Amino acid sequence: MGTGTFVPLGDRAVPAALESATVTVDGLPAASVIAAVAQPLLVLTATATVVACLILLAMNCLRGQVFSRASTVEIAVAVAAAIAGFGLSPLLEGMIANGAAARLGGAHVEGVVVLSVQPMLFLVGVFAAAVIGTAFTVGARLQRDQEGLV
Repeated sequence: MGTGTFVPLGDRAVPAALESATVTVDGLPAASVIAAVAQPLLVLTATATVVACLILLAMNCLRGQVFSRASTVEIAVAVAAAIAGFGLSPLLEGMIANGAAARLGGAHVEGVVVLSVQPMLFLVGVFAAAVIGTAFTVGARLQRDQEGLV
């Protein structure tokens, strides 16, 4: 729900509901500055790691080594990087927003925490990744068993 306020429109103020806002602050606390630097680096590192692992996985598949230990490790590393990178990113964004709110409100802002997380999409993604990782683990075991029979 939005917060009720009045917005100047022409020569009068009209009632409006505030759903989001952008504010500019002169400075942030040290923890917020560190979070502001770390957040994009974390997302970039996670994205690069996932892409590199998927490229290595594709190369293994092109060589005919779909279910191998290397492929299973690549899947596991990609999933771990995605969970860490994209799971911690909202936490760091919340630290930045909380630092800005503290800077704006000073000692008058108490008990306000800014954190927005959409857990359902994240949980579905983690579940899908776990299923894929399990399939590769079982496939690698079946392939080793089959090669042992030949």
